[in-house]
Amino acid sequence: MTPYSCMTREELEREYGSVLASYEACKAQGLKLNMARGKPATEQLDMVSGLLTVLQTPEDCFDDGVDARNYGELAGIPSARRYWADVLGCKADQVFVGGAASLNMMFDVVSRAYTHGLLHSPKPWCREEKVKFLCPAPGYDRHFQIGEFFGAELFTRAGIIRELERLRQMIPLVDIDRRTSAVKIHPTMIHAAYRVFFEFPENVQHDMRVCFARHFNRIGESFSSFLEYFLAGEYQLAADVRTRVRVSYFMLMRSSKLLQRFVTECPLSCKAAIPRILRMNALLMHSPLRPMLLGKFDEIISWVGDSEDHSAAEKRRLISYAYALKSNEDLYSLDKMGANIKRAYDLFKIRREYEAPKFPWTMYAPSVFCLIHRRGHSMQTENAQFTRYQHMYTEMLNHGKYAQMIFTGEMKYYQGDLTGGLELLSAAATFCSVREQGATRLAALYSAAKCCLYLGDYEGFYEILTDIHDTEHAHVNAEEGECAKLCLGLLRGLRGGGFDDMWYAICSEDSDLLCNRYTAPYFALVKAMYFLRSGKYDLLSGHTEQFFNAADSAENEAVSIALRLCTAQASLSLGSFERASMALTRALDIAMENRIPSALGEICAAFPELFGQIEQMLPEKYSVIIHQAQRLGAEFRRGVETVRTYEITYAASVQRDNFAEHYLAPLKSLLDSAESLRQELGLSVTAFKYAVMAASGLENKEICRLFSVSEDSVKSSLKRTFAALGVKNRRGLIGKIPTIK
Repeated sequence: MTPYSCMTREELEREYGSVLASYEACKAQGLKLNMARGKPATEQLDMVSGLLTVLQTPEDCFDDGVDARNYGELAGIPSARRYWADVLGCKADQVFVGGAASLNMMFDVVSRAYTHGLLHSPKPWCREEKVKFLCPAPGYDRHFQIGEFFGAELFTRAGIIRELERLRQMIPLVDIDRRTSAVKIHPTMIHAAYRVFFEFPENVQHDMRVCFARHFNRIGESFSSFLEYFLAGEYQLAADVRTRVRVSYFMLMRSSKLLQRFVTECPLSCKAAIPRILRMNALLMHSPLRPMLLGKFDEIISWVGDSEDHSAAEKRRLISYAYALKSNEDLYSLDKMGANIKRAYDLFKIRREYEAPKFPWTMYAPSVFCLIHRRGHSMQTENAQFTRYQHMYTEMLNHGKYAQMIFTGEMKYYQGDLTGGLELLSAAATFCSVREQGATRLAALYSAAKCCLYLGDYEGFYEILTDIHDTEHAHVNAEEGECAKLCLGLLRGLRGGGFDDMWYAICSEDSDLLCNRYTAPYFALVKAMYFLRSGKYDLLSGHTEQFFNAADSAENEAVSIALRLCTAQASLSLGSFERASMALTRALDIAMENRIPSALGEICAAFPELFGQIEQMLPEKYSVIIHQAQRLGAEFRRGVETVRTYEITYAASVQRDNFAEHYLAPLKSLLDSAESLRQELGLSVTAFKYAVMAASGLENKEICRLFSVSEDSVKSSLKRTFAALGVKNRRGLIGKIPTIK
């Protein structure tokens, strides 16, 4: 027969007439079609009649030693299980062969669930207030009757959609696309499913992951397919989907275990073949597995050089890009950083051929100065080196242009040139905003805010604070929002004042930035200040080693100083003078070696009695820097007090203005409309105003604040009004005096 697609119009019309005639003839027979499942014709039943005569002797009832004449084998006879295992593509011990009808097994399972519950049931179903069954597939009427028999509420497809919508309104765990009827599951439910998944044996998990990977690959979810293959240990299959992977590999950073598996187990050829692998490795360089990754990095560079899959130009581009990114790893050694940048720059022939990296130059650290400055080095020398190499890096990657300006501004801050530092940092923040360098801009704003605190510039400080707060809620990306919270927590600690447990939540252990060694010291400092200000000295002491390791491993000397000063203050509060002396001594050594006494002033401003309690226990060589720290701390404290005074005054004025705005305008309107009533009651304008406010629910203190009068004046006026109107209290005024709602 000629395919319909190859027929002419005349042939299609003839074919249509023939099919229509056959259809009408079939209708004329008056046949009835039974769509119920499980009702085969006699001819179909005859096909299996031979099964009834297979078992003729007792020996026919034995299978691998199992006598089927008795109870047989509850899981099914072995040969049947092996046969169906081959059909289903699984192991024989995973197959259960029951009776002739699945309905029997279903009824048994459901009845058992009602009387005893299932594996993960908290209680038998009969003790549940309501049991509901989802019945999305038509034709299973007898199966659904099992649930109906036990009194369950049944939901068809339309009912399921309605039930999910009801659940979504009660608890937003699911969402429904009305157009496609697609269901979106809340992460909470997904996590619950994951917990069940990990209870399966490892071989079952492996098989399931491979199935997931095949499914994702079939529907075009390439990265999900790659990830499932990788988790299943099928590395070559993971590499086969590599060409379509176009998503960020930050997902691998979320789990150190996943990272470790990737680095240690995945073959080099597989890793190197994945697009953007050089960038990925550069990103992962800043994870806790940095030492391991550094070794693998050199291997991948070598593989790229020997690869036959890349042209000479592509190899040069990839290797140049790799060394440019690797230079970030060497922030702690400007010589090494410069060497890598210079090597990348020499290979870099075509300008702007790199794709701009997605990670920030600062890796979300709030201070460029603390990334670059190292003990025993001159700030000016470091600044000159940084300046020499920074333009190469920026020219290649079009990124991090204003990092050197921020470094210079912070250097001025630590040298005591607060005005000069503030000018540079403010300019850098503006430039970074224009170029959309969010994390680098936050670093500039954070240090600029510290300058404002030192100078007592309350307007500048709160303008920056508002800017950072807006960044937190801008939803640019999760990491930048966390960095903004971190800056807010640090500034709040320096400013002092009241706070609650929300402050501690800023540095939650769930933060994605905690895996970053550049930001970990700052989270430690926020925690330390929180513990100290809330009087939790024992908790601070318990975290001391953890905090010190975070700062020392990052060689962040400014934070190391601050953490040791916090520890010293906590030790003094606990009566441990020896421990306080050790912490102070180390803090002073770092400050002297790094020439950053301003780092002492920040904490001394918050705890002015720190040195006074223990100064006599310290060696004489520290006397000069202690006096310097006390002087800087006093200056910083004056600035902080100026800012806080403004904050309190401003808050009070705003509250007063809002309070007055709420009552004064309605009061004026009421007085105009109730003038005749006032005269009739024989009350003065002032007495009438006080009476209206009292009847409206205001207390005497609130009336005083509203009209700027003494409380005695209000009290005596109301007393006379009560007597004149014949009432005992302000409640008696209601109904006789109009009120403001």
